[in-house]
Amino acid sequence: MAISRTTRNSVLLALLAALAWFKFAYEPAYEPSGEPYDSMPRIVPTEEEIARRELERGRAVPAPRPRAPAPDLATIHGIEMKPHYAARSAWGLRESELASQVLSRTDASVLVLPVQVDKNGFDPIERSLIMRYVAAAIENSTSRTIANPSAVFRYLGRNNTSFSAEAIAEVSRLTGAKIVLELRASHDRQGLWRLEAAKWNPQSEDERVVRTWSKLKFSSVRPPSSSLDEFMDEIVGFATGSEFEQVRETYRFDPAGFQFPGDIDGLLRRSGKSPLHSAAYLQMLAMMHPSGAYNEYRNELFERSLVELRLVSQDSPFYSYFVSRALAYLGRRPAAVAALGQSTNEDEIALLAALNGNLPELRKRLEDSSTSILDFMALRDLQFVERQYDQVMEREVEQQLVNETPQWAPFLARAMADHAVWSRYSVAEIKAGLEDLIPPNDGGLAGEFAALAASRGFVDDLNVTRSLWKHIDEFLARDEVQRVRADYANSPTASDVVELARAIGTADHIREIEEDLYIRALPESALAEISKYSSIFAGHPEVELLRGKALFEQATESSGSEKQNLDLAAADAMINGLAWTGSMSRYAVDVARAFGSVLESGSPNVTGIPKASVFERYSRRYFEWPRGTEWFLHVPANEMTQDTFLDCIDYTWTQFHCVEWHAKRLGGRAGESAGERTALLESVAHRFSGHPRKREFEVRQDLSSGSTDSEEQALLSLIDQESPDWRLFYALGRIQFRKGDYSTAAETWLSYPGFTTASRDAVLSNSARSNLAGSNLYWIGQYEQATPLLELAAATRDGSGSQMQAAQRLALIYGDLDAAEYWAANRVRRYESLYAQRDLLEILHVRGESAIAWEFFEQLQQGEQNPEIWSGALVGHRIEAATIEEMADWVMSSASRHNAESRSVDRHNTAYLAPRYVMLAGTMDRGPTASLSELVRQAYPLRENAASRERYLRDHLYVDQESREKMFANNEHEYPKRRYERMAAAMTSFLEANYAESFEQFSEASWFFPTEEYLPYMVFAAAASGRAGHFRDALAKREVLLEKLRQSETMLESKRGYRFDEDLAYAVLAGFDGDHKAAIEFLVAALSNRPYLEDRAIYPMYEIVDLADRLYERTGFRGYRDFALDLSRRHTVILPMHAWAYFVVAKYSEAQAERIKATASGLHLDPLSERGSKLPKDVLDAADELLEKSGPPFLHRTEKDLPQST
Repeated sequence: MAISRTTRNSVLLALLAALAWFKFAYEPAYEPSGEPYDSMPRIVPTEEEIARRELERGRAVPAPRPRAPAPDLATIHGIEMKPHYAARSAWGLRESELASQVLSRTDASVLVLPVQVDKNGFDPIERSLIMRYVAAAIENSTSRTIANPSAVFRYLGRNNTSFSAEAIAEVSRLTGAKIVLELRASHDRQGLWRLEAAKWNPQSEDERVVRTWSKLKFSSVRPPSSSLDEFMDEIVGFATGSEFEQVRETYRFDPAGFQFPGDIDGLLRRSGKSPLHSAAYLQMLAMMHPSGAYNEYRNELFERSLVELRLVSQDSPFYSYFVSRALAYLGRRPAAVAALGQSTNEDEIALLAALNGNLPELRKRLEDSSTSILDFMALRDLQFVERQYDQVMEREVEQQLVNETPQWAPFLARAMADHAVWSRYSVAEIKAGLEDLIPPNDGGLAGEFAALAASRGFVDDLNVTRSLWKHIDEFLARDEVQRVRADYANSPTASDVVELARAIGTADHIREIEEDLYIRALPESALAEISKYSSIFAGHPEVELLRGKALFEQATESSGSEKQNLDLAAADAMINGLAWTGSMSRYAVDVARAFGSVLESGSPNVTGIPKASVFERYSRRYFEWPRGTEWFLHVPANEMTQDTFLDCIDYTWTQFHCVEWHAKRLGGRAGESAGERTALLESVAHRFSGHPRKREFEVRQDLSSGSTDSEEQALLSLIDQESPDWRLFYALGRIQFRKGDYSTAAETWLSYPGFTTASRDAVLSNSARSNLAGSNLYWIGQYEQATPLLELAAATRDGSGSQMQAAQRLALIYGDLDAAEYWAANRVRRYESLYAQRDLLEILHVRGESAIAWEFFEQLQQGEQNPEIWSGALVGHRIEAATIEEMADWVMSSASRHNAESRSVDRHNTAYLAPRYVMLAGTMDRGPTASLSELVRQAYPLRENAASRERYLRDHLYVDQESREKMFANNEHEYPKRRYERMAAAMTSFLEANYAESFEQFSEASWFFPTEEYLPYMVFAAAASGRAGHFRDALAKREVLLEKLRQSETMLESKRGYRFDEDLAYAVLAGFDGDHKAAIEFLVAALSNRPYLEDRAIYPMYEIVDLADRLYERTGFRGYRDFALDLSRRHTVILPMHAWAYFVVAKYSEAQAERIKATASGLHLDPLSERGSKLPKDVLDAADELLEKSGPPFLHRTEKDLPQST
């Protein structure tokens, strides 16, 4: 009994609702907490960048050393990777099987093979276009039939650059061709290319006949496929003996009539009007496809549209528009711009604006848009540019398009959301849409799930995807479908709609894997997703590349034989994925750079070749021309030449960093670089309008020329409320923040107009933005200013990391430790956040759940180590009143110390975590401990063998290599004192007020190690012992270096922690000089640049307060006391588990009740506090009584109890 359409739709709606509930209940949206910047390539650090990093860390910049040969990149753990011959994947075999069915129904007289390459090659798109143009010329000018080029390309493998004799013989047999035309092409990298054609009759024993055309000119504006017209008559004559005449006719095209067809028959009917209409509707389907370098189906549609347009006169309306659009989306922007010529209509003008990355001009085109296909195409262009510029806006026309085209609604809705990074899609919608256009053989999705429900089966996306693939496979296997595909090589068919559904299903699967791997950082979850869908997507090249990445991530957290096996499996997966892919996606670029030599068929593995050379050699053969956007995005700038920088600028639509890189390169050259730089900027003056990086670049030009007084003034002039760019608002707020103007910074961030946007993608982005801005204020104790911003993020309830983090921080501000624990635990479960692990440990300890906290800590110790979780251990130990000796004993037996000795690869340098912890515990709010240096020394892992010694020598925390080798040469069996061992001795003397000895110890340590967080204490010791003059000179020299560093940073990407230690050092010097106003200003500056804890051995907030306290005790200036008191009060709000802040409040508050409450909280958290031990007896007794009566006050604090700051 047939199911009515109404019943089916009702069932589908119920199913979609169930799937949506399941997806959002169990898989809410995910989002990183950091600021969303433009996509930027991963840069291999240059010598200049290495020097800059050294300066940031306070180290001397070493002289450049000769580069050592790189290790064999095809070797992993001593196991040589042999030249790789990838067998066809399961995905590729299915493609080949479908193609063979089409070819077997072809009665072709001529088989044109895809272009093969031997030397410097062309990308798959160019090779395909050359083949398609030649095949179409033969078919259109002779009576001979041609084997479907798409089927031939798929059968032989789109990425294969050469084909075996057996494969060619098999495809010849399938098609029954009497003429086989084999094409080979290469170029000289100087603008000349060569084409060789060979023909033979596979059904006779005639010899092959070969002809070559050489010294053919090509360029980015006129690709090789376009230059075929110059000698196409010779190619056709050579292949068939017939004359060739290119016939182009003029066709009418009414843009108002270019509307979405009502069904498949309407699509075929409308596209059959003329080759121009055929090309137009092919591009309609292509623009519905999901973006992604791996989407070869979309590329084929654009390629076929260009073949159809070769039958159209250039005088036909919209001819230039459709040629340009196809070239643009095939990665040939220069040719696309040239094809437009002098744009004459609004659609061509809008397309040119998109190609030039001019956002304001492109938006004008959509001001009065309709629901025509041309408007849909322009909207897709606009969404791409907005996404790249991070300025996405919602428009009514998007929903209007979906509502007014119900037959295509699921596909249009998916296309409209393609730019939305955080959107979620259900494949059930695509399946339902496909059923409306192409009914399945059986009852469809509704029937399948009715049966599943009857058997009490579970409805999930896997079952829906299986149903979709069943529908696709059954349709493509129909005999009549195969015949249509065989006969209609270029014009649209129903199969193109089916492949659109398949492309969407594939893209959504890949996106799910990427989320697990890159957003949630859960490689095991990504591998589980891959395994779950392996029956459908096994062998897909992009999925295989991602599988390799996930295995590699797992390997980094493993050791021994497990790590070796995972590394080898990862390499195998990545190499296979690259061998199978026909695109240059970002993953493919990374793998090609690492494993290019392994893929060179028949070539030996060569040692000593840098990664860049391996990739260069590999890419010449496979992807040399054109390189493509992904190449420029993911290949480091230091691997590019001047020509590739210029190509980068020519080919990109939106990536302004190409201009920045080249300008920076010119700026570093002598001679004519200034003129070249000016010419470069003039050449892009008409491009990238609305790009935030271009705005900033222009501001920097104004600053350097003196036409603008300050960065703040420049940013204020750039902010445009009608076209908001969050990065400008954030950068302006950061400048105000660094000046200590926190209320103005908060107002700037809250004034961002995008916070009022209600779209899901905007909400998810805005939760990250508001949380980022609020976190800046939160971490310096400005909770009043932070609260509105954190509330914006928390109110989204989107399940993102930012939303959860904001909710946790609000809970701490309001004293709700139950809620704070809830959100921290959810962040750990959902995202495995390292910072959430730290927060959860601390909260568990202060809430009396230490047994759970210690068990959790030990579990974390078994995995990858990170410094953050040790803060949780410190809170626990101090609550337990553990002495430094007891903590040191605990460290000696901890899993961390033993793990450090066994790890061969250590991303967090676990060797220093244990001694760092002893150092931190022994100096923060503690008096001097004579044995501290020895306790720290014992905490270091034992290093008793050569392998351990080698690892020690590589550790960046220790002495430079030359000095280390000398030390070991002079005393082979004794190791020099290590960093924290030396610093412990210096800090012990400091705490004893033996400043002269402390300064000598700091000086000796700084000879070998970076001073970093100890610089202010070193300066204090020097000033207290009358030796501050040296530091005035040293800091003055360092100021010059820091200014150079500041100028090299961008306003939009200012780094946290910049100048923190230097500002504290200046505060100490100013305080000793009696310039207390300047000293306070430096303390505020340091607070505004407060770094994260990371691997520091002193809490930054404690360091600021401790130094202000010591300056007050040294000078008696009340401003230091007030500063320390206010900051400590604020710290008890944002981090109520840190005892030291309560004791500073108890020390300096003039309100007795506040002193007693603070002391009670402090004694609960740290009974052995050095500051606490010095409080008056009456305060201590009253605090003990309060603790006995009602417990620690901070556990009962509410919003009403927030301290009144000074």
